[in-house]
Parts: sequence; C-alpha cells; structure tokens
Amino acid sequence: MSSLDVTAALYASREDDLVTDIQSQDFDSKHLKNKKHWNVFNTPFFWDSVDVIQEISEYGKVVSKSEDNFLSMELRCHTCQSAHPNIPRIRSHISSCRAMFPAALLQNGRLVFLTSEDGTVK
Repeated sequence: MSSLDVTAALYASREDDLVTDIQSQDFDSKHLKNKKHWNVFNTPFFWDSVDVIQEISEYGKVVSKSEDNFLSMELRCHTCQSAHPNIPRIRSHISSCRAMFPAALLQNGRLVFLTSEDGTVK
C-alpha cells in the first residue's frame, strides 16, 4: 500500500451532524486510541463520501445506520481481516501486515463491506 492511499468518508456525530474525515489507509495514528475509534473507520459506520452524495441525491437525506452494532464489532485488520483482542495488538499487527487490500472490499473504486447470508457485516 502506498503512503497516498486515503479514504474520504463521513459518519454521523451524536448531534446528527455529518462529519467528514480523510483517513490514510496505513492507520498509523496516535489518535486511534480504542476499539470505538478503530471501528469508526473500519466498519460500515464510516460512509464513503460518494455513497452519501448518492443517498442525498436519491432520498434528500442520509439515513443513520445503527452505530452500536458497528462500533462494538471485534477489531479486525483492514487488509487481511485477522481478529485482534485490543488496540496495541492490532497496531503491532498492521505495522507488519503485508496482505494486499482485498479486492473484494472495493467496488467501482469505493470501499464496500462483505455481508453474510443473514445480512450482517463480516
């Protein structure tokens, strides 16, 4: 992954405002301090900006997603999907993970999330 790989995406704040973040895909940041922070950027809680624009164009608004489910998901590496028990362990892992970003998680140049047959995010 090059140092220029970034994601521009949005999430809903507690005040129902849309917050825009630009996130490097190396996730090397002292600001990713806990599970909630990691999952904001690595689950469907973090909306691709193109999807938000499309939803506003089609429906005139953005419908909030259930944040509790996404923010409490287990910590998974964003490239190889391996599970980790805490932030220090996932930080250590991503610093040495050599897996390529999964092509299955990209569709038309945008980040997508795999779902199981029952519709839950993998």
